[in-house]
Amino acid sequence: MSPVIIPWATITPRGLTSIRNGVASEVVAGDERILAAHENAVGVALDYLKEHAERRYRNDGEIVHETTGRLIFARFTEHASRELDPHLHTHVVVMNITNPRDGDPMASLETRAMFVEQMTAGPAG
Repeated sequence: MSPVIIPWATITPRGLTSIRNGVASEVVAGDERILAAHENAVGVALDYLKEHAERRYRNDGEIVHETTGRLIFARFTEHASRELDPHLHTHVVVMNITNPRDGDPMASLETRAMFVEQMTAGPAG
């Protein structure tokens, strides 16, 4: 099986902190509390997704779903949009593989279930 990268999510602060100029100018001005709160929220959302990660594989012709609680991902936090407007957000890219324990065979993520969990985890980010 060759691992496939799933284009994943962009996590942006919600509510008052999503006002672009306010967030970015505070981060640029040195108020690291906003960045720390955002990074913490992204961590909470990713922890939730890890808890619900499932692999899908075949066993004697039957499709088996097993919760693994493990994800392989990369996250990148940016402070500006493509237009260079102030915009705090984090991109997350997830590999389409998981296993329940070190040394166990890798299998595909159950991506349909992960999509549902991503919608639930989104408000945490």
